[in-house]
Amino acid sequence: MRYALFPFSSLGNAGGADLVTQLRQRPRRATSGFSNLALVEATVELLRELPWRIMVDHCVEERGNLQLAVVATDLGREIEKGDEVKAGFFLRHSESGGTAPMACERIYRVVCANGALVECERGQTTELSVRGDWKGELAGVMERCFAATGLDRDAAMFRATKDQMLLAPYEFLCNLVAERLISEDEQIDIQEEFDEVGDHTYYGIINAVTRIAGRLRDDDQWLRSMELERLGGQILRGDFPPPALVPAYC
Repeated sequence: MRYALFPFSSLGNAGGADLVTQLRQRPRRATSGFSNLALVEATVELLRELPWRIMVDHCVEERGNLQLAVVATDLGREIEKGDEVKAGFFLRHSESGGTAPMACERIYRVVCANGALVECERGQTTELSVRGDWKGELAGVMERCFAATGLDRDAAMFRATKDQMLLAPYEFLCNLVAERLISEDEQIDIQEEFDEVGDHTYYGIINAVTRIAGRLRDDDQWLRSMELERLGGQILRGDFPPPALVPAYC
């Protein structure tokens, strides 16, 4: 279910009742670590201390599975005229222990209202310690996410991808299918998006991947959306070199 997160305003994929209020009214769940309520309350406290205007891009909690993304709307960098990215923060947690609690930087592209999970350096993504100092770890991630120097670096990486032509997009996507990073249906959707926009660079393929992630959010496929946003960040980082003309499978 989608929620708002008071006192912050909501963007397109957030809104409704306040998540903290709803969690406080529920019976306590048996958890192997900290609760969603404790995690969200600590997150709100840290966000309120920031000097930036924070808005909630999406805030979802269903059967103990939490996913939250926020954007600093007044902390951005221009990639080119009319195309700007904003600093942001992403949080995921499952009270059942189905997925490890995770916090990382999320760059938000204004023109298409989509994001990419950025893990350009070791330590940018943190699996919060269930029995350790998770509040200190959370504060450290938050500080990195909204640091101007980090945003400068990420914007420079995005600009660099605009000069990198992707000469074999079909083969590139086939290799991602072969590595089980995307499905064949997702390959078709990403290829169609890439071709329709006509930006035949690595910047174009990153944006095609994250636009498909945005469609999945519209269909409430939140976990898969997060995985594709993470893939977009990995392409940005350079994890997938240009493919040979023959894909990993045909």
